[in-house]
Amino acid sequence: MTPQRYTDVDHFLRQTFDFVIVGGGTAGLALAARLSENSAWTIGVLEAGPDLSDDPNINAPGKCLTLMYNPRYDWMFASVPQPHASNRVVIQPRGKGLGGCSAINFLGMTRPSRVEMDFVEKLGNPGWNWESFMHYSKQSETLALHDKDLAERYFSRAEINLHGSNGPIQKLFPPSCDFTFLPFCQSLRNLGVQPNYEASHGVTVGFQTVISCIDTSGPTPTRSYAASAYLLPNSGRRNLFVLAGAQVSKIQLEDGPGGSKRAVGVEFYFNDQLKKLDRIRKEVIISAGSFQTPQILELSGIGNPNIISKHGIGTMVDLPGVGENLQDHICVHTIVEVDTPPLKEPAVDAMNAAPEKGFAYLPASQFATEDELEKWCQSCENSISNLGTRSRGDIGSSGRTAIRIDQLRAHQAWLRNPKEACAELIYAPTWHPNELLQPTMGTYYNSVAVVLSHPMSRGSVHIASADPLAHPRIDTQYFSEPADLEMLVCALEYMLRVYRTSPLADNVVKNVMPDANTIQGGREKLAEYVKEHVQCVFHPVGTASMGPRERGGVVDSELRVYGTENLRVVDLSVMPMEVSCHTQSIAYAIAEKVSGFRWICFLCAGATSRRQT
Repeated sequence: MTPQRYTDVDHFLRQTFDFVIVGGGTAGLALAARLSENSAWTIGVLEAGPDLSDDPNINAPGKCLTLMYNPRYDWMFASVPQPHASNRVVIQPRGKGLGGCSAINFLGMTRPSRVEMDFVEKLGNPGWNWESFMHYSKQSETLALHDKDLAERYFSRAEINLHGSNGPIQKLFPPSCDFTFLPFCQSLRNLGVQPNYEASHGVTVGFQTVISCIDTSGPTPTRSYAASAYLLPNSGRRNLFVLAGAQVSKIQLEDGPGGSKRAVGVEFYFNDQLKKLDRIRKEVIISAGSFQTPQILELSGIGNPNIISKHGIGTMVDLPGVGENLQDHICVHTIVEVDTPPLKEPAVDAMNAAPEKGFAYLPASQFATEDELEKWCQSCENSISNLGTRSRGDIGSSGRTAIRIDQLRAHQAWLRNPKEACAELIYAPTWHPNELLQPTMGTYYNSVAVVLSHPMSRGSVHIASADPLAHPRIDTQYFSEPADLEMLVCALEYMLRVYRTSPLADNVVKNVMPDANTIQGGREKLAEYVKEHVQCVFHPVGTASMGPRERGGVVDSELRVYGTENLRVVDLSVMPMEVSCHTQSIAYAIAEKVSGFRWICFLCAGATSRRQT
């Protein structure tokens, strides 16, 4: 069933909304569906991208590799040139359409560690901990039970109590695995990495079979994502209105009591015409993601005055944390030619399965020597010392420095913790698309992405102009902390060692990326390879960070934007630090948690939103 109300802009504008959600992506649609369960409220969603809910390329799991870097499905954001990464401009994919990134990702659903989520609370965010995350994560999902024989063979013994059974997102273990997956796992085991049969219990370290967001209830398996799972089943609700193709340009703010600002309207472009929505009873909620949420805040006059004033925008709320603290997992891809075709058991149409079959989460001690670990920990210490020197006497930056120091201390602790992942290997029995090489027809390949789980470097996202249709300026600052490059090179060397370890080595014909000449050139050549090929892993967080205002926070623990009384952010931009998982699980949990916040009870009773200044 296709929603009936997203293309009629005039009908949309005639409504009076209780909640307007800016962004119909992963978190935005989940939140809209949950809020619309209360028939007394009217919910409006504005999504900049199109409705692609009937697109077979999105719905067929096996076609997911065709979506990113395709302008039909991807906003194709790009970083500014990165001076520490061969001056490259690096594409930053983001989902373009209803469902956002959940419509174009590689379908993997993993969870972070208990230590990581509890650290979010320790940064000054009460209630944002492992137990809370697990409760709301399970609320978002339903796990399909795995065939016991296959589960045992492919290291996937699910503990049912750790997974949801009635949530909208359908997830499952793969119904088959490539024959080379077992040699990959056995080679890791021969190097000391153990299987993690149930990776949802708060410890991610070890190798595991991928859980994918796939719905098998219909005649053919389909992608299970925010549009198909949260929106479409509820599109008949008379209190839920979704307008696709609406690019929000500004939140209109007015003076509120006690010096706060109140969101009273939303401006957006629809078919190149500026529209204004001003009948909003309760709240505006921004769910535009880690790149566009800070852009919308700055266009609305919320941010660092020194940045937004350059573009002729007056300051409504002085909030210098907006757009700062950008983090993402970073990776380099490895590809080898293998002599084993990608056979499945049982036989499964490739279009019905996700390409990624296994993840391996590694503690730093698995891929680094004791001396290297000590060097990286000392790098954290040096950065802490430099931060203190730069902020001395600057009262405005002292709080932001304090929270950055807390993050660096966490880096140190996680580097030394054998139960905390610092790198990830993502295994796929296929050629991973890249901009430099094309596969040879009739040849078989394995690809493994080597991922740095907790980069120390921090970037930023800010408006590039006052034009709301222009892309924001994304400065990822790759390898601005030199230890990041060293850690990723060491993790790459480890993966090359896995390729040389039996039984996987028995299947490898030759190295393709990096090639033999690069590998033989040693660490110096591999470092150049990393700088020339580093990519994001599509998990940006942190640019509207949750935390105390005096420590650089943009939103409080109820995700209300500081200095406003009825404006919130509900997406991954509120996560103050990157975690070792594929982050869509967190986006759904954030939306589920917000829909159950106690402030909703106050609004339902007719009480005025509490102020946060």
